[in-house]
Amino acid sequence: MKLRRRESGLETALTDGMVIGRAPDCQLVVPESSVSRKHARIEQRGLNWWLVDLKSSNGIACNGQKLESFELRGGDLVTLGSVAYDVIVPVSSVNDLGLDLEEPTDFPSASLASTPTLAPAQQVSASAQGDSNVTAAPSRADLERARLRREAEGTKRSRGLGDLSQQPTWVIVLLALVGGGVIWGVAMGMRLLMATISPTG
Repeated sequence: MKLRRRESGLETALTDGMVIGRAPDCQLVVPESSVSRKHARIEQRGLNWWLVDLKSSNGIACNGQKLESFELRGGDLVTLGSVAYDVIVPVSSVNDLGLDLEEPTDFPSASLASTPTLAPAQQVSASAQGDSNVTAAPSRADLERARLRREAEGTKRSRGLGDLSQQPTWVIVLLALVGGGVIWGVAMGMRLLMATISPTG
């Protein structure tokens, strides 16, 4: 699992005990005035990753909600002071599970502040993967959330009334009456026009 800074796109892999702050001895240095010298710490709890506030001046927030600590999930928007990070799960972690993802993508998108929190991301152990690097993989709920997000971003908003079959009955009846009235009006207008321009015998 990684944190990706929105402004720069810089990605940082999470490690247990990693301290984030303005101080130069932090593992993730964020030289911003809204970030405290020792702002927050990453903690691995079982298979999950947590962000814990270190009594910072401006606090930490997950998807706009200020908390003292919270679990990190793929797709979350995390803020430290005024600095925003997206929580992402690398594509390689998804493929390692053999799960079907039509359009592989990293998990987080910029518009997730209102997305409800779902099941936590699961972590794949290094020994199970035969790799010295511990990588995190999303749960099926995270994959579903990412799929719904892609569909929402790829679908344009419908204009007008959209699908008539989804409209209330009174709307369909009203539209039928209006349509009938328009057709009748056009027919009467054409009849009047023809009567006006036709020669009289």
